[in-house]
Amino acid sequence: MTTSVSDLSFIQQMLTRYGMSTYVAFGNLGNLLAIATFCQDHVDISTQSIIFCQLQFYVRHAFFQMMRTYKVLACMDRFTISSMSVRIRSLNAYKMAIYLIITSSLFWLLALIFFSYARTIQNGSCNIQNVTYLMVYTIYYMISAGLFPPLLIVFFNTLLIQNLKGLRSRIQPIRDNAEIKQSNNMLRKCDRDLMKMIFVEVMIYVVSTLPFSIYLIYKIITDIVIQQV
Repeated sequence: MTTSVSDLSFIQQMLTRYGMSTYVAFGNLGNLLAIATFCQDHVDISTQSIIFCQLQFYVRHAFFQMMRTYKVLACMDRFTISSMSVRIRSLNAYKMAIYLIITSSLFWLLALIFFSYARTIQNGSCNIQNVTYLMVYTIYYMISAGLFPPLLIVFFNTLLIQNLKGLRSRIQPIRDNAEIKQSNNMLRKCDRDLMKMIFVEVMIYVVSTLPFSIYLIYKIITDIVIQQV
């Protein structure tokens, strides 16, 4: 057993010493080749084919919306598993998770058909050209991607923190005061770290979605001004 462990340790050292440098070298080479390839002057298929224009938006946006929904569902899952209510904890089940994942995926696959169909190619741009449709899409995007996800993430994580505090208040360990004080300090540190994680999580989400929301509002304003001129 000792020999096997030492052999594994030796193999790990060799892989780290020689393997990692090889991985990094080939990885950098692949990145350079990718940069050289995509820097070339290629034809944008999305501006040449209406089918590809609509399809690439449909696949990309459906994937992003699913990921946002799964993030909210993960926060909801953490809340349910930490709840002191048996009824709420019963929602944390494998079948329920599969049901919510499939249902949310089907919802977005069906809901985005209209916005994909509304995209057309005009002046070499694959976009929603109709001002009314663009306004509907902007409102939809700001609500479904910019407003609800961060609010729900904060909501469920706040409930999670309350559940954890409630669980800790019910547990009274039989130890001396020094050990109890040290344990409480560690729990408070965990709570602070959790709150920091939630704050960073929400800020990253807002920063990543805000620019596109601003772009959509700007495009609506410019399209309206152009039509009035």
